[in-house]
Amino acid sequence: MLRRIKLVLSDGGTLVVSIPNASFPQVLEQLANGRFDYDDAGILDRTHLRFFTRQTFNEALSNAGFAVIRAEPVLHPIFNQIPEEVRNNGSSISFSTVSIQLRDYAHVLDIMTYQWLFTARD
Repeated sequence: MLRRIKLVLSDGGTLVVSIPNASFPQVLEQLANGRFDYDDAGILDRTHLRFFTRQTFNEALSNAGFAVIRAEPVLHPIFNQIPEEVRNNGSSISFSTVSIQLRDYAHVLDIMTYQWLFTARD
C-alpha cells in the first residue's frame, strides 16, 4: 500500500499517517494470555489490517522509498503515572499480568505510546 501511495503522491509530497502501536501494554497483555481479540475501537480495532511498532513501520516506510521526517508519539494518559525516575532510568513496570523491563526513556516511549504519527517524504 505504501508503494502505491508513493506512486500517486506529488513529487516532494508529504505523507502523514497515524499508526496504532502494537507494542502497547494492552496488546502485550492479551498476547501473554494467549489472546489477540479485535475490538470496536482502539489499537485492536476491527478495521486495522496490519500491526506495527515504531521500528517496524519506520522500516516499512523506508522499504517503500519514503524518508521518515518525524515519528511523534501520542502517549497514553497512563504514561504520566509512571514515576519520573522509572521513565528516565529504566526499571521494571507491571500492567496486570505483564511485567516489562524498561531499558531507558526511549524504550518507555516505545511501550507507552498509544499511536505514532509519522511524517515522511517522497
